[in-house]
Amino acid sequence: MKRPHISIATKVNVAIEQAGGWIRCALCSGPLRPFEPRILEHLVPHELGGSSEEENLRWVHRGCASTKTNGSKATSAGGDIHKIAKAKRLATKHSQPNQPGTMKSRGFQGSRKFNGEINWRNK
Repeated sequence: MKRPHISIATKVNVAIEQAGGWIRCALCSGPLRPFEPRILEHLVPHELGGSSEEENLRWVHRGCASTKTNGSKATSAGGDIHKIAKAKRLATKHSQPNQPGTMKSRGFQGSRKFNGEINWRNK
Protein backbone atom coordinates (compact mmCIF):
# COMPACT_ATOMS: atom_id res chain seq x y z
CA MET A 1 0.00 0.00 0.00
CA LYS A 2 1.60 3.28 -1.08
CA ARG A 3 1.52 6.04 1.49
CA PRO A 4 -0.04 9.34 0.47
CA HIS A 5 2.14 12.46 0.34
CA ILE A 6 2.05 14.58 3.48
CA SER A 7 2.15 18.28 2.68
CA ILE A 8 4.57 20.73 4.27
CA ALA A 9 1.63 22.68 5.73
CA THR A 10 0.38 19.54 7.50
CA LYS A 11 3.85 18.84 8.89
CA VAL A 12 4.16 22.42 10.16
CA ASN A 13 0.69 22.33 11.74
CA VAL A 14 1.57 19.11 13.58
CA ALA A 15 4.81 20.67 14.84
CA ILE A 16 3.02 23.83 16.00
CA GLU A 17 0.35 21.77 17.76
CA GLN A 18 3.00 19.84 19.66
CA ALA A 19 5.11 22.91 20.51
CA GLY A 20 5.07 23.89 24.13
CA GLY A 21 8.41 25.62 24.57
CA TRP A 22 10.33 22.63 23.21
CA ILE A 23 8.82 20.26 20.73
CA ARG A 24 8.68 16.94 22.56
CA CYS A 25 8.77 13.38 21.26
CA ALA A 26 5.25 11.94 21.39
CA LEU A 27 6.60 8.51 22.36
CA CYS A 28 9.30 9.18 24.99
CA SER A 29 8.42 12.81 25.90
CA GLY A 30 12.06 13.80 25.46
CA PRO A 31 12.85 17.13 23.79
CA LEU A 32 13.31 17.14 20.02
CA ARG A 33 16.32 19.32 19.28
CA PRO A 34 17.20 20.68 15.82
CA PHE A 35 20.34 18.53 15.45
CA GLU A 36 18.67 15.22 16.41
CA PRO A 37 17.23 12.94 13.73
CA ARG A 38 13.43 12.96 13.87
CA ILE A 39 10.54 11.69 11.82
CA LEU A 40 6.83 12.41 11.44
CA GLU A 41 5.23 9.22 12.80
CA HIS A 42 1.70 7.89 12.37
CA LEU A 43 0.36 7.02 15.81
CA VAL A 44 -2.02 4.47 14.24
CA PRO A 45 -0.25 2.79 11.27
CA HIS A 46 -1.72 2.96 7.77
CA GLU A 47 -2.05 -0.83 7.67
CA LEU A 48 -4.22 -0.74 10.78
CA GLY A 49 -6.54 1.95 9.45
CA GLY A 50 -4.61 5.09 10.42
CA SER A 51 -4.87 8.20 8.28
CA SER A 52 -2.46 10.99 7.35
CA GLU A 53 -4.60 13.58 9.09
CA GLU A 54 -3.08 15.93 11.67
CA GLU A 55 -4.68 14.05 14.59
CA ASN A 56 -2.72 10.89 13.71
CA LEU A 57 0.72 12.48 13.10
CA ARG A 58 3.37 13.32 15.70
CA TRP A 59 7.04 14.30 15.60
CA VAL A 60 9.20 11.65 17.30
CA HIS A 61 12.86 10.69 17.55
CA ARG A 62 13.93 8.40 14.72
CA GLY A 63 15.02 5.78 17.29
CA CYS A 64 11.66 5.93 19.09
CA ALA A 65 9.87 5.49 15.76
CA SER A 66 12.03 2.47 14.92
CA THR A 67 11.24 0.87 18.29
CA LYS A 68 7.52 1.57 17.83
CA THR A 69 7.56 0.09 14.34
CA ASN A 70 9.87 -2.90 14.86
CA GLY A 71 9.52 -3.65 18.57
CA SER A 72 12.41 -4.11 20.99
CA LYS A 73 15.71 -5.75 20.05
CA ALA A 74 14.71 -9.09 21.57
CA THR A 75 11.26 -9.44 20.01
CA SER A 76 8.85 -7.72 17.67
CA ALA A 77 5.90 -8.36 19.99
CA GLY A 78 5.54 -4.71 21.00
CA GLY A 79 5.93 -3.26 17.53
CA ASP A 80 3.59 -2.21 14.76
CA ILE A 81 5.01 -4.90 12.44
CA HIS A 82 3.83 -7.61 14.85
CA LYS A 83 0.36 -6.05 15.14
CA ILE A 84 0.01 -5.70 11.36
CA ALA A 85 1.11 -9.30 10.76
CA LYS A 86 -1.38 -10.55 13.37
CA ALA A 87 -4.20 -8.53 11.81
CA LYS A 88 -3.38 -10.00 8.38
CA ARG A 89 -3.25 -13.56 9.80
CA LEU A 90 -6.62 -13.16 11.48
CA ALA A 91 -8.17 -11.59 8.37
CA THR A 92 -6.89 -14.47 6.21
CA LYS A 93 -7.99 -17.09 8.73
CA HIS A 94 -11.52 -15.73 8.98
CA SER A 95 -11.94 -15.09 5.26
CA GLN A 96 -11.27 -18.71 4.22
CA PRO A 97 -13.91 -21.40 4.71
CA ASN A 98 -13.01 -24.60 6.52
CA GLN A 99 -11.03 -26.96 4.35
CA PRO A 100 -13.12 -29.96 3.22
CA GLY A 101 -11.74 -33.47 3.42
CA THR A 102 -10.02 -33.24 6.76
CA MET A 103 -10.78 -36.22 9.00
CA LYS A 104 -11.67 -35.68 12.60
CA SER A 105 -10.16 -38.06 15.12
CA ARG A 106 -12.56 -40.33 17.02
CA GLY A 107 -10.45 -40.02 20.13
CA PHE A 108 -9.53 -42.81 22.53
CA GLN A 109 -12.21 -45.53 22.40
CA GLY A 110 -11.69 -46.93 25.86
CA SER A 111 -10.98 -46.18 29.47
CA ARG A 112 -8.17 -47.16 31.80
CA LYS A 113 -8.52 -48.68 35.22
CA PHE A 114 -6.22 -47.71 38.06
CA ASN A 115 -4.19 -50.90 37.57
CA GLY A 116 -3.50 -49.97 33.91
CA GLU A 117 -6.01 -52.30 32.18
CA ILE A 118 -7.97 -50.91 29.25
CA ASN A 119 -11.75 -51.31 28.93
CA TRP A 120 -12.67 -50.93 25.24
CA ARG A 121 -16.08 -49.42 24.56
CA ASN A 122 -16.78 -51.30 21.32
CA LYS A 123 -15.81 -54.83 22.49
